[in-house]
Amino acid sequence: MQDQQGAIADYSQALELNSSHFAAYTARAIAYLETKNLDSALEDAQKAAALEPQSAPAQQLLGLIAKQQGKTQMAVSAYQKAANLFLAHQDEENCRRCIEIYR
Repeated sequence: MQDQQGAIADYSQALELNSSHFAAYTARAIAYLETKNLDSALEDAQKAAALEPQSAPAQQLLGLIAKQQGKTQMAVSAYQKAANLFLAHQDEENCRRCIEIYR
């Protein structure tokens, strides 16, 4: 947990320098998720997905966090976007994973 807190602080510093840093939002969302701070994880995942709307992994992360928060409609929407983006990139395995989550 302490390592994650340090990572969160580092990503926060990076975002102070560049508030459009997609990778920092994504990484900080994962760190927040690992520390069970789901509200902050969701906020960062939404920012990452807004910065890179064509990123299948960002949509998938958003779906994962929304699902853990019980936000079913948001989770399904994000997983559908991720599945379509993975399919567009001919990544059938990850597309299938997104679809199977809500079967």
